[in-house]
Amino acid sequence: MEKASKPRRRKAKKRLYTRGELNRLVDGICHPFYNENPSLIILDGFLHAMVERNPSLSVRKFLTHNLPILVKQLRKMKSQADSTSPTPQGNIDLTIDRTNW
Repeated sequence: MEKASKPRRRKAKKRLYTRGELNRLVDGICHPFYNENPSLIILDGFLHAMVERNPSLSVRKFLTHNLPILVKQLRKMKSQADSTSPTPQGNIDLTIDRTNW
């Protein structure tokens, strides 16, 4: 009687970094610079989405975790711009100074 052969399993591909390590790397690169450039908050969400490879989950996580931080940073930048603006109510002066032409 012959022995029934077992189906062979494929060896799992050894990854250089785990998903958790990649997420910590993204956080370490982006988070320290949130205050300087809020666009890095969006980049952080995009990079995490690439690591996770699950678009619907990534969108939910972005809306839960990153969007409140982004809104807070943008409000902070707007209030700083309003307080340092030389024109009233933070309006931009678009007149052209032609005295030096």
